[in-house]
Amino acid sequence: MASAGEASILGMAAPLERLACAGCHGADAEGGREGSRPAPALRLDRLAGRDAAYAAPTALAETLRSGIAPDGRTLSPTMPRFHFGPRAVTALHQWLAVVATDERRGFGPNAIHVKIRGGDELVEALRAELDRVLPNGLWGLPFRLTLAEEVAPPTKTAAVGGKRERTADAPCFVAIGGPVSGCPITLFPAGGLVGDEPPDIRGLWASLADQARALIRSTSGGAVLTDGTETAKRLARIVAAEIPRPARKGETGWRMVSPMEMRPIKAVSVLLLCSPEEIPRLLSQIDGRPALLAPRRTLEPWVRPLLDRGYAITLADPMPPSASPEASPNRIVTVAVAVLVSALRACGGDCTRTRLISAFDALTLHPAGWYALDYSRQGKTGTDQVTIEDLP
Repeated sequence: MASAGEASILGMAAPLERLACAGCHGADAEGGREGSRPAPALRLDRLAGRDAAYAAPTALAETLRSGIAPDGRTLSPTMPRFHFGPRAVTALHQWLAVVATDERRGFGPNAIHVKIRGGDELVEALRAELDRVLPNGLWGLPFRLTLAEEVAPPTKTAAVGGKRERTADAPCFVAIGGPVSGCPITLFPAGGLVGDEPPDIRGLWASLADQARALIRSTSGGAVLTDGTETAKRLARIVAAEIPRPARKGETGWRMVSPMEMRPIKAVSVLLLCSPEEIPRLLSQIDGRPALLAPRRTLEPWVRPLLDRGYAITLADPMPPSASPEASPNRIVTVAVAVLVSALRACGGDCTRTRLISAFDALTLHPAGWYALDYSRQGKTGTDQVTIEDLP
């Protein structure tokens, strides 16, 4: 809830930008805690149910300003007093009127709507696994899977019970496989996480940042080489803030190399944070045959020719050793469904997006053939486990 205005708490002026209603009342306005006390729900239907006066924005504005409810009750002294302008309080009032619906969009009343990025094969695999685990759906609701790829209307196919649907305007509670427009929560992006994603995203394996950290820990120093892609830039910002640098001249350590570097790069080890397509260009900048370190997905297409040319290679693999490349797609689907179902069960039959993220934050799972997942410790990925493999 964001609006322009002023605020005070316990009689002292307070910066409005540091007072988030969600901190006490929940990001879904369903209520929470205010210190040791329960904080009530702020969604408008609940407020108006307690006092019909809240149907008018002016009543809400006066309560927030004075700390006195329309029925004369005084609010807790720890509840900030807000001084909103007319436009700001109208916007807040309108948001409180729709937040309950918006938070549940795609969850019921007839199905749990999931949009998929990844094509027919992924949809069919997810459908089959959901049918196996929950043949009758969850909380009385079947799953409805929707392909995220847009098609020209009116072409659409839809079926419940986990069947496939293809439509651009279908509701969405969560997206699987990658971000989807109109779907705030993204689960299990196919390319994994970089490590700096927003809060409403969850993965299944260690982020690229975790893989880079594991590779850096595996040797005493070298150069970090990136390309100019957005993913590499994001990853470079994370790594640059954390890499161990030499304390004194002559000591080994790590150094970042600018993508614009023109001189040949000399180092005993080079950590490559780039797209696979950029490997030949980056290798042309390196002097000699240093040891090459990289996430597996970066170097995998080039492993054999690089070994033939005499390079030593160290790979970081976020997949458990038991998940072979041939088996991993099905294994990933099995784990993804297990995690999704566990989170939805914990969320309850009146699930909101905010509650689902909270359910993830408390989720601990030990899927067969997978790393243990603990989202209370590793909030976005559930694990930071990485296998380091030296080749040859």
